[in-house]
Amino acid sequence: EAFQEYQIKVEDCLKAQKDQKEKIAAYKRDTEQTVQEMLDQIEKMKKNVVAEFRELQLWLEGQEKLLLTKLENAEKDIVARKEKGFAKHMEEVRSLDHLIQEIEEKHQQPASKLLQDIGS
Repeated sequence: EAFQEYQIKVEDCLKAQKDQKEKIAAYKRDTEQTVQEMLDQIEKMKKNVVAEFRELQLWLEGQEKLLLTKLENAEKDIVARKEKGFAKHMEEVRSLDHLIQEIEEKHQQPASKLLQDIGS
């Protein structure tokens, strides 16, 4: 009878150990599943971040091209206006040079010729 009691205690102890082992295995499975779900979620979030930043990068590149085109057009417009203004001023300078030359030529003439030109 003592042997039977001892055998029951050993079986109870063995069952408790097996139950504990099963609980640990279940905890390990649950933990691994939870960790894998978290890792999957993180991977999904990383892909979303990459996609959003790529989209933003493309938008920014488009804005950069647009603004650079506007600036280049403004630059061309300014250069064209400058050249047009210079051309106008050069024409005025040529006209003034011609007038100055005429005046200098008249200034070199003798007084009698100068007075004769004034009278006519």
